Amino acid sequence: MSNMPTTELVNFEALANEKDMGRRNELARNVATLFSLTSEKCSDEQIEIYDSVLVRLSDMVEAQARAFIADRLASLRRAPEATMRRLAADDIAVARPVLQRSTALRDGDLIEIALNRGEDHRVA
Repeated sequence: MSNMPTTELVNFEALANEKDMGRRNELARNVATLFSLTSEKCSDEQIEIYDSVLVRLSDMVEAQARAFIADRLASLRRAPEATMRRLAADDIAVARPVLQRSTALRDGDLIEIALNRGEDHRVA
């Protein structure tokens, strides 16, 4: 059993059965946009919920949608930490804005990424 908060924000079971990748990508973009517009007003619990949703969505969408999420969230002061770690370790096209702008990553996260990813990640 996971310690993650439960939410009805996204029905992941129905989404996993959705054959249209465009719908998944659009949903991921919309959730990231909504969070970016409301992050300063969210409680810590709400940020955890967004974080769990965005991590799961990032595993279900194409690289261009992950890149949109990364770009949209990279500059936020209260960015969801697990999402930012996930995106920072992604392909460099996704990771670059997070590595360059995010304050949500900790030194340990950056060290792990530098050790496990390519030169492009280290430079970013």
